[in-house]
Amino acid sequence: MKRIRPWLFVFFLFLFAPLCPAQDTEHPITIGWVMDSRGMGDGGYNDAVSTVLAEMARNTRLTIVRVPRLELYPDKTVGDLLALGADIVISTDEGGMSGALVEAARANPDVQFILIGAEGAPLNNLASVIFEEDEAGYLAGYIAGTITRTNKIAFVGGAPFDPIKRFEYGFAGGVKDARRDAETIVSYVAEEGDANGLYDRDKTKEAVMRLAKKGADTVFIVSGTGTLGGVSTAEKMKMSIIGLGNDERKLSPKYVAASVIYRYDTAVKKILDDAVSGKAVGGVYLMSFTNGGLDLSGFSTSVDGAQRQKIAERKSLLTSGKITVPDYLSERRKTKLVVSLNVKTPPYEYIDEDGILVGYVIDVMNEMGRRLGREIVFNSFSGARIPSGLAATRSDIEPMVMIDEERTASFLVGEPWGIEESVLVVKKNDLVPREIFELISKKVGVVSGSVEEVYVRKLPGLFSKGYSSTEICLRALNRGEVDAAIVDKNAADFLLSDMLDDRDFVMTEKPMVISPYSAAMPRPGDPAYLKGIDNVLKSMKDDGTLKKFSRRWFE
Repeated sequence: MKRIRPWLFVFFLFLFAPLCPAQDTEHPITIGWVMDSRGMGDGGYNDAVSTVLAEMARNTRLTIVRVPRLELYPDKTVGDLLALGADIVISTDEGGMSGALVEAARANPDVQFILIGAEGAPLNNLASVIFEEDEAGYLAGYIAGTITRTNKIAFVGGAPFDPIKRFEYGFAGGVKDARRDAETIVSYVAEEGDANGLYDRDKTKEAVMRLAKKGADTVFIVSGTGTLGGVSTAEKMKMSIIGLGNDERKLSPKYVAASVIYRYDTAVKKILDDAVSGKAVGGVYLMSFTNGGLDLSGFSTSVDGAQRQKIAERKSLLTSGKITVPDYLSERRKTKLVVSLNVKTPPYEYIDEDGILVGYVIDVMNEMGRRLGREIVFNSFSGARIPSGLAATRSDIEPMVMIDEERTASFLVGEPWGIEESVLVVKKNDLVPREIFELISKKVGVVSGSVEEVYVRKLPGLFSKGYSSTEICLRALNRGEVDAAIVDKNAADFLLSDMLDDRDFVMTEKPMVISPYSAAMPRPGDPAYLKGIDNVLKSMKDDGTLKKFSRRWFE
C-alpha cells in the first residue's frame, strides 16, 4: 500500500474533521468523497452529498474523508482515498474521474465505487448514476413553450454527444407539447466529437447572441461550464433562461424562469444505504422524475400563476409515468448498435499486434450488425479519460453478461447464447492441486468482478486476490503472488500458449464454474429491443455461425 506523507495526514484531518463522527468503533465504514470543482453553497452536488453524509453519520458508524479533485491527477485523487482505507468512494465524472474510478474499481473489488453523471464499466462494485437527460430536457422544453412570447425558443448544446442529443430531443418534444406552433432553434458550440465546446464560454455566448438576434426569447443551455457564459449573455439580451442541474436563479434571479434540478441527495442516499449495509451496488442507476431523481425548482416572478399551474400539472404526469418522452437513443438505434466491450479480454475482445480490434465477440457483433442492417459501434470502458459525462457515448447492450444473481439485479438480461467454463490453473510442481478443496488456506487469483471471484469468496478457507484482467492474473500466478488462478478456460488457453510457456502450467479438465451468458441492457432497458437482439443470436446459433466463430477463436 502506498505510503502517505505525514503532512498529507495533517491536511486530511484538518479538512475532514467537521464531518467525522465521534464514535467508539474498531471498524467504522470509511467513505471517501471527491468534491467537484464548484465548491459549496450552490445547492448542487457538493451540498447534497455533504447533507446526506452528515445525516448518515448521525446514525451509522462512519468515517468520512473528503478531498478536492486534483485537476491533472484523477488517479492520485482516488489512490489517496484508497490509501486512507476508503471502503466506499464517491465522485462525479468531472475531469476524467470516470476513467480513474473504472480502473480503481477493477483493481479493488472490496471497495464500492459510486460514479455520478456517467456510465462506467459493468462491475459489481461500481454504481453509475445517470440523470435521464430526455426527461430533464422534456420538462425544460415544456416550460420554455409555456412562457415564450415570440414562439421562438433556443437550444444551445456544447457538442452533439449522446447525452446532449438526448436533452435536445426531449426539449423539442416538450416545446411542441406546450405550444404546437412554437419553433425550436438548435445551435451547437462545437462540432461532433469536440469536447472543447463543453468549456468554451465565449463561443457559448456567441451562440446565444445569434439565436437571440433570430428572435428567440427563451433559451436552454447544455454546455458544461460554458453554460455560465451563455447565461450572462441571455441576461443581457433579456431572454428567459431554463436552468439545469442546480437551481440557477441565483445566477440571474430575474431571467432564470425555473430549473430542472438533479436530486443528487436521492441518488447518493439510495446507493450509500445499500453499500453501507453490505449489498453490491454495481450497475446503472437511471434517475428520473418517477423515482425522485429529477425535480423542478421554484419559479421566478416572470412566470404567472396560470403558467405555473400548467407546468406543475405536466411535471405530475411525468412523475406518474404517463408521458412517453422522445428519446434520441431510440432514434439512434434505428441505424446504429452501440456495444460495450473490454479490450483486455482476449480471445473475446482485444487489440492485436497490428492495432486491430478482433476477437470472438467482435465477430459475433459485426455479424449481428450485418443481419440487423445496423452500424456496429464499439464502446470501450477501459479507463477512458473523457473530460465529462456529457461527452460520453451511451451503450445499447452489453454483449456478454454472465447470468448470476448480482448482475441480473442491475441488468435486463436476454436469452443465453453461450456458456463460459472456468478452470483451475496452477504451476507444475510435485504436489499439483487438481481439486478446489486442495487449496484450503491458499491464495487464489481471479479477475475482479467476475463470476470466478463470486465463487471463490463463497468457499470457506480460500482467499481470493482480484486482478484487472486474466492476463495480469496469470502473470501473478507465474510470479508466485498467488497459489492458483480460477479463470475463463478459453482465455487461459489463449494466453498461456501466446504469453507464457504453457508447459509450466497445469489446467484442470473439470470446470470449477459453469456460467451461461447473454446480451443485456442496464435496467430498466428496452425488452422489445433486447428481444430483437436475442432473435438474431438464436438464428446465428441455429445456422452454425456461432460454432464457426467458436472454432476460429477457441480451437
